[in-house]
Amino acid sequence: MSAKSQSSGTSHSRDHASDSGASEMPLLDAIVNQTVAALDEQSFASMVDLPRLVDVARRHHACDALSFDPILIELIEALLQTHVPQVGERAELRTKVASAVARPLFDNPLSRGRLELLWSQLLDKAQ
Repeated sequence: MSAKSQSSGTSHSRDHASDSGASEMPLLDAIVNQTVAALDEQSFASMVDLPRLVDVARRHHACDALSFDPILIELIEALLQTHVPQVGERAELRTKVASAVARPLFDNPLSRGRLELLWSQLLDKAQ
């Protein structure tokens, strides 16, 4: 039985016990999933975010290797500005969410490999 199936029988009061934590996690999960989907589905050349991402590469052109902070966080911030404007417009919130989204992407070997390839391509475009 999956965790989702097991949790469907929980009491209604438990579902609302921590509204702030409960409401933040689905949003964070959705943002992570959107970011991964964007890496999988969009071709590099057609990315609507390309100018913002190339700007990040220009600012960090001396860094050949992708770093968690500041590079990946700034790349995610650029994506948030386009795809989640209610988060992207608020600098402090954008940085917090970007950091939270970037961590599982950076720690996952498959997504990190894709991000390293993206970073290499962005550096090429930035020249």
